[in-house]
Amino acid sequence: ASKLPDIDWQEAIFMVLGQDGSWHGESFEIARDEMPDDVVGKAVYERNDMLREKYNFTVQQSLVKNTYDEMGIRYNAGEDFYDAVIYTPTEAAKHAQEGFLLDLNTVPHINLSHPSWNQYATQQLTIADKTYFTVSNFLLSDKNRYFLLHYNREMAREAGKGYLEDWVESNTWTYDNFNALLQEFSYDADGDGKRGGLNDNFGIAAESVTTYSVLLYGGGFRLTNNNNGVVTMAGAGDDIMKVLKKSAPFALTKELIYYPDFFSGIVFGDKGESHAPYGTEVPIFTSGRALFLSTNLEDLDRLQANATFERAYMPYPKYDEKQENYYTMIWDLGASVITVPYTVADKEKSGFMLEAITEMSTDTSYKAYFEDKCKLQGSVDQKAADMLDLVFKNVVFDVGFIYDVGNLRHYLIFELPKQQVYTRYPIVYNGRSITATDKINEITTAYANAA
Repeated sequence: ASKLPDIDWQEAIFMVLGQDGSWHGESFEIARDEMPDDVVGKAVYERNDMLREKYNFTVQQSLVKNTYDEMGIRYNAGEDFYDAVIYTPTEAAKHAQEGFLLDLNTVPHINLSHPSWNQYATQQLTIADKTYFTVSNFLLSDKNRYFLLHYNREMAREAGKGYLEDWVESNTWTYDNFNALLQEFSYDADGDGKRGGLNDNFGIAAESVTTYSVLLYGGGFRLTNNNNGVVTMAGAGDDIMKVLKKSAPFALTKELIYYPDFFSGIVFGDKGESHAPYGTEVPIFTSGRALFLSTNLEDLDRLQANATFERAYMPYPKYDEKQENYYTMIWDLGASVITVPYTVADKEKSGFMLEAITEMSTDTSYKAYFEDKCKLQGSVDQKAADMLDLVFKNVVFDVGFIYDVGNLRHYLIFELPKQQVYTRYPIVYNGRSITATDKINEITTAYANAA
């Protein structure tokens, strides 16, 4: 139930700044000028019409290439222009540390305990009792960039594997079983006597080398832990190294994973001069040359248009059967979080309208996106839809990863997969841990001392 009072805002404007899609993900959840044809756009339009009718305020948007750059200009000028701003997590973190964002706990009417807000995300993103950014049912561009696995059901069935979803339900969807599948479905298709060439078959086609860190996080790897707002380094002990060790046979093996990314360090051709072109992972999957596709829901339209086979969703595998949950990650450079800028003069107005649009999104735009577009239109049956619930349930927001403390995020995404030697991690971690810890202390102090 909403705790919002019945207020007539006398045709006030709720102005939200979002991304136009040219640099990061498009903020498609804010507003529409006219009734569109797609199910999500229609729900956004109708939600805003309902807000106008119930509270007498209008939702408007401004979309720019980079909200971080735009807000830097606004903050320096001291301008009160936007009531709420959608950032990428990495860029929100920068402005939070610089004191440019309001603690959402202090903004009138915002109720982070309401079910329309993601409490798990808020718990992970709260530092020193301050929550400067989080996610909710209002945001959709964040969910569009959660990582997940698509899989070719027909290929699995023809190989006698049945429904892979059954492995999830029996709690056997683990690193070991995942590795066995990748080994089985990766083979020399062009007859040159070796696997891993441009024309071969792969167990998994990945959107980029980022998939390596996503697989690690699925198995319980973390850079930092957040216990009631106290952030600490996770270390490089046995619990971390066991994840790296068990994932290495599949996550660092180019014969099993197609990485269309220059930074992956995986090259093709005898002289190693050519790289798989970025963006070719979806055609690899839709042409039937990979059992899995590791990407996000942003590719759903392309998949629906080009995949002629039965397709379903899977979470990333657990480390083993003892692991409690299945986990996925945000795309920290391309997902989105919601914030309220400190330049807002009428905090009551901004807070009320953000809470109102958040609560009303649950049964309108969020439902249209998650239940209708992704589940009904994008899933073949209830089994597939249930897997999507699992993916969305436990999304990891690792503070250390978002802030790239000690440059360790960069190492995990780009350097370690290129080196393909997981045993180097403790050496690198120990060399950077002091800098990383100093960064966490700096962040915590900045949060604690902020107004």
